[in-house]
Amino acid sequence: MKRHDEVDFNLFKDSVFTSKAKTDGLTNDGEIIAKWEVKDEDYKLLETARVYYEALRDNRERRRRALKYTRGKQWSDVIEDPQKPGTYITEEDYLRRQGRIPLKQNQIIQMLNNRIGQFRQSQSKTIFIARANEKSLEADVMTNALEYVSYINNLDEKDANSYREFGLCGVICHKIRYKWFESRNMYDVYVEPVNFNRLFFNTNIESPFGEDINFIGEIIDAPLDDVIAAFAKSKIEENIIRKYYEAYIDEATTLANKPGYERYENIDFFFSNDRSLCRLFEIWYKKAEWKTYVHDYADGTYVKTDMTPEEIDFENQKRIELGLNNGLDLENIPLLEYEERYENTWYVKYLTPDGHCLYEGETQYIHEEHPYVIRFSQMIDGEIWGWIEDVIDQQKYINRLIILIDFVMSSSAKGVLMIPKDTIPAGMTPKDFADAWVSYNGVIVYDPKPHGQIPQQISMNSTNFGVHELLALQMQLMQDISGIHPAVQGKEAKSGTPASLYALEAQNANTNILDSILQFKDFKQRRDFKIARVIKQFYKEKRFLAISGNIYNEQSKIYDPEIMQDVDFEAITTTSTNNTVYKSMMDDLLLKLLEMNQIDIEIFLENASLPYAKHILEEIRKKQQQMQDTQAGVEQAGIPQLSEEQYQQILQGANPQAINMAKQMLNPKTQSYA
Repeated sequence: MKRHDEVDFNLFKDSVFTSKAKTDGLTNDGEIIAKWEVKDEDYKLLETARVYYEALRDNRERRRRALKYTRGKQWSDVIEDPQKPGTYITEEDYLRRQGRIPLKQNQIIQMLNNRIGQFRQSQSKTIFIARANEKSLEADVMTNALEYVSYINNLDEKDANSYREFGLCGVICHKIRYKWFESRNMYDVYVEPVNFNRLFFNTNIESPFGEDINFIGEIIDAPLDDVIAAFAKSKIEENIIRKYYEAYIDEATTLANKPGYERYENIDFFFSNDRSLCRLFEIWYKKAEWKTYVHDYADGTYVKTDMTPEEIDFENQKRIELGLNNGLDLENIPLLEYEERYENTWYVKYLTPDGHCLYEGETQYIHEEHPYVIRFSQMIDGEIWGWIEDVIDQQKYINRLIILIDFVMSSSAKGVLMIPKDTIPAGMTPKDFADAWVSYNGVIVYDPKPHGQIPQQISMNSTNFGVHELLALQMQLMQDISGIHPAVQGKEAKSGTPASLYALEAQNANTNILDSILQFKDFKQRRDFKIARVIKQFYKEKRFLAISGNIYNEQSKIYDPEIMQDVDFEAITTTSTNNTVYKSMMDDLLLKLLEMNQIDIEIFLENASLPYAKHILEEIRKKQQQMQDTQAGVEQAGIPQLSEEQYQQILQGANPQAINMAKQMLNPKTQSYA
């Protein structure tokens, strides 16, 4: 079994937990537990995490409410019981007690699905540009490496789910690590969305980009074996962990058969709802301290060091003695120059619920930060909310109007038969009379009375008091607030609507959701930039990354860490080339260039997205090679050589047919783009 976060743990130095187990050298489990003390700073750190987690309770409750409305549980809000003041019941129970059916018409899920569809159609792609003009090939290599990481992590689907989360709570958070892929049996960059129910951070933030975060972490529930594999480096340490967690876990008790949402319902900070799992806290925090930087004139490096000023002076004295002994002048001896800075540094600790430290250390990532990338939506004065909250009131009112319409219709007279009692024939019950009344070709024989009253059936329409107009108004408000208008939904336009006007309506409607899409685009750009830095740090060997297909040349598909280490990049986002519209436009452009003889068939097939394009290209290249071999044989035999123009005419002899074939393949009636 691989470690829960193996490579991340290996980045850090030995913790107090590890060093104490080694220095004490104890074998008795009870003595080890007694010696495993909790530091005051660790307890305070855990308490700080708890305070921040509790401060986000309102956000978690509002997210849970938005999720319930999205799932269709739209009568789950709690209200005070009018019959029993001081007690509370759900709106659904209150309606059922009144004899009403809690009907609902879920408009939120339709709105959410449409917005996710719009998001998928407007996917962006991050590309890298080198800060040095001559490093364009290296920039393509990094872009290709990012596309490879996106493929193995299935980031398109994770991004779509994160966009859904963005609508629920207004927060996106991804964690970027280098860990073991069990499915691939290898280490690689791993991108994992973080559940908001487990996330905590300092709440005195004002930047929607998370730039002022100085404390962040998450609650982890993991099997005991995974915790031991991640932290224990000896059997003594294994016994410590087992002894500690035996009072907290019960492997016979599990929520494996419970719905997923019950795991996150009212999560307790210290104890897991699933007693078969161990509770653990991963906490990243900034700590200000003095750091020493050394400039070594021997090799020109300028790095941070753990050496003390006394040790640096001692090293300089050794260099002076060595230089003088070798006949160097004092001014020509390369020495170490240092300076001290007071700066913030990111640290990490993994703590148990009692504050015992399993691991600690300074961040060893070259980006010198925590592994999280976070983005907040609609942050005003530190307030965070998702856009689903904006339409909950309209959804509630729509449901109420539907119930009201149902109640009015059910209480109206519908086909009531009014029978004067004295008109019922002798020997016939009212039920017999009613059955004969509704029977096919029924005949009722009775003696008419002097008053002349006859049976009659009454059917009344529901009273029109404007409820339908109110419902239409709320539906329109729902569309206006969410930005999901009929044109965006693809509904058929009214008769006589010009196509240009319908397209303009769809474009204007997309403007309403553009803000959230651009916010996610910013998040993706910053996340991909951090991914690139993790790639640079951990890709130690050459890799062939042939994921991008025909977008890049063969050189760009080989990642060489020796070449990439010293290249600085900037990340920018562009419209993704992996969508139908973009592919169609590019294929049409390539076809026009081919018809104008501005490109040959090889360039066309190399860049087109047509099916079997690569296969056709290989066949053409085989033909080229055969003709080149034939030409070489002709030259050796002394036969006059063909001119370049004649050679190209022979080689391109099938060009008109190729163009016609390409046109046929690009016909939208027959061609689909994967």
